[in-house]
Amino acid sequence: LDQRGLYYYIDHSNLEDIYLRNRLRQEVVPAWRAALGYDPGPQVRKFTESLRAERQALDETAALALAACRLEAPDQLNLKSLMALPQGLHYRVLQLFFQDYVPQTSFTLSQKQYGQIAKALISLPGRASFDLGQGLVFGIQGYLGQVTLVIK
Repeated sequence: LDQRGLYYYIDHSNLEDIYLRNRLRQEVVPAWRAALGYDPGPQVRKFTESLRAERQALDETAALALAACRLEAPDQLNLKSLMALPQGLHYRVLQLFFQDYVPQTSFTLSQKQYGQIAKALISLPGRASFDLGQGLVFGIQGYLGQVTLVIK
């Protein structure tokens, strides 16, 4: 940079080990390189790019699945259709449903809440309800062979 006449600034916080990013950069990455005998950075970047692409594909698949599970009422899903999906999509579809239905809140379905819902879905037919906080109640009910999910 000096040879090209470019100005630069050294951020001294990057030299301190009080930040995790610095400890990783100064200690872990060099030890990782030494242990492997090569720089793993390019492979980590490829893996990260692959994970991003897979996440995008899952998000798009979940959006299509949500559309297929929707009933006419905006606050209802056909849970038979939901349960027919691969299990790995259930959480994503429900999360998208909540984001669509309650966009004015910062609600995010937690893994614990999803676990409770998943247990109830497995034990269908029946009824169950869960207080999700923020004035949201998640209800599962079955009637006339139609199972719906309702948020009140």
